Amino acid sequence: MLTNTENNTVRDVLRRAGDLLLEYWPGGNGLLRDKLAISHKHDGTRVTNADLLSNEIIERTLKQLFPDDGFVSEESRDHSERTNARVWLIDPLDSTENFIHGAQDFSILSALVQNHVVIFGAMYLPARDQYCWAARGAGSFLNSNLLRVSGIEMLDLTRVNLRHCSLKQASGQPVAWLDSASAILMLCAGELDGVVIRVGRRGEWDLAAAEILIRESGGTVSDEYGQPIEFNRGGMSCRFFIGSNSKIHTELVAMVAQGVICPTY
Repeated sequence: MLTNTENNTVRDVLRRAGDLLLEYWPGGNGLLRDKLAISHKHDGTRVTNADLLSNEIIERTLKQLFPDDGFVSEESRDHSERTNARVWLIDPLDSTENFIHGAQDFSILSALVQNHVVIFGAMYLPARDQYCWAARGAGSFLNSNLLRVSGIEMLDLTRVNLRHCSLKQASGQPVAWLDSASAILMLCAGELDGVVIRVGRRGEWDLAAAEILIRESGGTVSDEYGQPIEFNRGGMSCRFFIGSNSKIHTELVAMVAQGVICPTY
């Protein structure tokens, strides 16, 4: 677990990295907007110098603060630090494409994993000034406000968000498109009852913080078989990430298992 001081330090470093991102963000008034440089990674996805600079700030500070922990990031080479007792999973700029196009729905994701279980997670959306964090046994918070999932017991597909998957057959229509960060926050705040995400090429750093944010707000997270999702396994082994208010979880898992909710490609 993190002490209050350590928790505050993690918050401060993510906010510092967020301030840097805002300087490069095309949708803002930052002084470095015209310095944004874009290149391609080996898998064809785009990366910016802002991604790399944010990663540098977070990695350097966390390694100083937690020298015995491992550090695995989307923008750093994967290595033997995965074998450390505790490992940080970091995405220094989630939704890089949205960032490049000036949209607000980009974030910084951070999660601490011990024995393959997430024990701390944070999601910071700099353009919205939303800092969300959760720690095992401590609850889930948006800035200083406690988050709690809804108590709705009946499945209502108009309160479920599907990401890169769709309904094959069912009555009702799921929530219109939302970015992942908004969908997770709305679930944690009781504004949605469920989120189903096709994992696809997502890395562990994309979903680890979301897992504990949902769980600590009173929800349930599982794979497509209803089993808990383990992290720091070298990659995501499940096809679906299913989060809910707990009340409708069994029904959502069944819909995935029966192919009613199916992946889109």
